[in-house]
Amino acid sequence: MDVDQANVLIPPAHVAQSRRDFPDAYDAERIQVFHAVRALAQRMNDATTGWLAPFGLSASKFNYLVILYARREAGLTANELGALVHTVSGTVTSMIDSLVREGLVSRSQNPRDGRSSLLRLTPKGARVVRNAATAHHEQVEHVLASFSGTDCATLLGLIVRAGNALHAANA
Repeated sequence: MDVDQANVLIPPAHVAQSRRDFPDAYDAERIQVFHAVRALAQRMNDATTGWLAPFGLSASKFNYLVILYARREAGLTANELGALVHTVSGTVTSMIDSLVREGLVSRSQNPRDGRSSLLRLTPKGARVVRNAATAHHEQVEHVLASFSGTDCATLLGLIVRAGNALHAANA
């Protein structure tokens, strides 16, 4: 397999040093997988931010907006949204404040719990999501064009297994 080590893998010299430093606790193959997935996630976020820039969005903003778009009738509380974007509350609050200032999201009192706000997309926010989602989906199709349906299913299954293992380890 031809691998661009500068963009995906830990350099061989670092692997060799870690093997010497941690001879009983360093599994180079598993560490490489962990590192490669993290590096890929960063590269995906960077690429997504680049192709969403014409819509005034970053990958993070888009993530928040598409979740709100999916729940556009019911809305979400900040805690619910935070759980869905896997982000801590301070970051969620900061992002929501930004999206409200940009006129993409509105806050209203939660009728189920007066102590919290309900977040919904504004009509402007819904338009931005629809336009950006089309471009985003086209780019994802382009990037993953060489992956068969079986490749996608296999990779997704492996990622889910890794995520479940991480969750179990931290439970």
